[in-house]
Amino acid sequence: MRESDVSPNEHILSAVVSVCANLGHSYCGCAVEAFEVLHSWGGKENPTEFALGCVPSTSMICSALVSMYSKCGSIKEAKQIFDAIEKDDVVLWTAMIHGYAEHDYYPEAIDSLEKIPQPNLRPDFVAFVGVLTACSRHGGTFDLGFHYFNSSTHKRNIIAA
Repeated sequence: MRESDVSPNEHILSAVVSVCANLGHSYCGCAVEAFEVLHSWGGKENPTEFALGCVPSTSMICSALVSMYSKCGSIKEAKQIFDAIEKDDVVLWTAMIHGYAEHDYYPEAIDSLEKIPQPNLRPDFVAFVGVLTACSRHGGTFDLGFHYFNSSTHKRNIIAA
């Protein structure tokens, strides 16, 4: 694409970041390279500056970055991006919830679910799966997980898949 002087769109950039992040912890170098690709087109010096440049139409890139940093064990960087941008997309909230769940930060996962602005955004079953994952990974929170499962099915009419 570079040789053709064609800039990738948000779908291509988010896919590159997502693929690299999904390779796992041992391939975080690939994720860093993906960020460098984003950097070369975005012209920003660090992930927070890049995230600040994200507009609602590119929230999928920012969500992919949050997921990438979370999956690579850099929850701090994921949180920096999350905090730096407008949270007008349930996918972004869900990415942060799953990031917390992956790192056993169950209070933060639950807090994030509770902070999703309603009625503007409505958490879906994927967001609740993140909270259930967080609760299942932390001993002693089974009842809390059951509470959120009931909340998702009864109060919010989310059908468990």
